[in-house]
Amino acid sequence: MPKAKVSILRGIPFFKDFTDEELEELEPHITIKYFKAKRLVRKYAGLDLHLHIIRSGEVEVIKSYGTRYEMRLATLKKNDFFGDMAFLSDSKHGATVVATKDTSTMSISLGLLVGYERHWPEIVMKFYHQFLLKMITRVRTMNERLEMLERRKESRRPKKAGVQKKSAGPAAGKKKKKKFKIRKR
Repeated sequence: MPKAKVSILRGIPFFKDFTDEELEELEPHITIKYFKAKRLVRKYAGLDLHLHIIRSGEVEVIKSYGTRYEMRLATLKKNDFFGDMAFLSDSKHGATVVATKDTSTMSISLGLLVGYERHWPEIVMKFYHQFLLKMITRVRTMNERLEMLERRKESRRPKKAGVQKKSAGPAAGKKKKKKFKIRKR
């Protein structure tokens, strides 16, 4: 691979830990794909086992796309990637990906990694490392979203007049024991 192409890959955060030799090995397996705005990039329950790294543009990851239960899970931009979850779980895609702007991705067949597991495990480990870092970020983001929803839910609950919220101290959640008076005969 010419040094210019290695430097292009080197400029993508996903490949920051890869050596020039590893990038030269991967380069022939990288395909550039273009998607017009509002076009499907990947369909729910599809079997496209490619990792897509966004070079330009923007996509949305949507659960239940095209139904009344449609929910946007994420908006991904330059240098974000998708396709890792289907590969790691060896399953069909759990969401649809739609380009919201004209988008260009670098596509790498994840089947390639299976072949590299024996012959070039360092490359595979670097892919897994990037997948792990992304999953950590996704879990943190989801936790923040859940906390925000919980705060919204709490703020919308009607407050009863004269009733204070119980503290969540050590005794929270325990029932008070009834005290009985012993009668003398």
